[in-house]
Amino acid sequence: MLSENLYLKRPLVFRADGSFKIMLFSDLHGVPNHDPRLKRGITEMVKAQKPDLVFLNGDQMYGLETVEQVKNYLTDITEVLEKNQIPWAHVYGNHDSEAGLCKEEQQKIYESFDYCISKRGPVDIHGVGNFVLPIKSSKDGTIKFNIWGIDSLQYINAYDEEFNVSATNGYRSVLPKHFSNGTYYDTIRFDQIMWYYNSSKEFEVYNKAKIPALMFFHIAIPEHMLIYMNPVETAMNGAFNENVCCPELNSGLFSAAVQRGDVRGIYVGHDHNNTYDGIYCGVHLGFDSAMGFNSYGMSGETQTEQSSCRGCRVFELNEQNPADYKTYMLRVVDFIDVERI
Repeated sequence: MLSENLYLKRPLVFRADGSFKIMLFSDLHGVPNHDPRLKRGITEMVKAQKPDLVFLNGDQMYGLETVEQVKNYLTDITEVLEKNQIPWAHVYGNHDSEAGLCKEEQQKIYESFDYCISKRGPVDIHGVGNFVLPIKSSKDGTIKFNIWGIDSLQYINAYDEEFNVSATNGYRSVLPKHFSNGTYYDTIRFDQIMWYYNSSKEFEVYNKAKIPALMFFHIAIPEHMLIYMNPVETAMNGAFNENVCCPELNSGLFSAAVQRGDVRGIYVGHDHNNTYDGIYCGVHLGFDSAMGFNSYGMSGETQTEQSSCRGCRVFELNEQNPADYKTYMLRVVDFIDVERI
């Protein structure tokens, strides 16, 4: 497991000045004949920020049915990354595999790109794309930071069917009275959590120190709700613009991360208009808003109004103290004319 986790097609290393910048793009929602402003926005934002890593945080596509469609779309939106030799990675959202290609088929296409460093991950646990990206020191090659990618799966009916969950009156996992918002999204599974937990311990032994990290996946966990419910206590910043669509079942991932003490932040997409983050039990819990121009549910009537949220989240790390990272949102409206197709 350790050798697989250590492997990267393109190495990630802190710059000589100790900096490392990550751009997180979520909910691109690429469709056949996708809006050209998507590529234009990504291109201009990447050129301005000059990141060391770009991470696509799920729902990259919606309704792309063939290998050719997926390949052409990814070629288009990642052109600026491939051309400028910027490593990039991805996890899947709930919509990515709703059309013709399953995630296994899509994964082969992603990994065919020269600078895509995503990994399929273990085949004996749930999900496609559970992996870790180590970032090494600019000085001695030790690992200074990790990026964990987790497949947050799709819909709860898969859980119900797999484990034969049933209840009276036809209700299954989601009951009329519920803990969160009663949404029908799947929950990260125990074997995924154990993979993270055991891999994290292996890294600590290998590196002779616990490695601070960020964790990215698509669908929020219930703990994300606690931030907007307790904005003062969690030092919330950013905007809560729509209900959090998290699973009804709590996977225990957050508790595992707190107990390991390495993950400093967990960031998701999925809820297109939310941009907030805050701190709970010492861990940042935050959102990245939607980037796609074909995304549904964006607030506002004009493109400018809708782009008050649309954009990406940036993370700035420093090798001297990478656990104390800086993060902020960027709006696409500040980089391109969103009223012009």
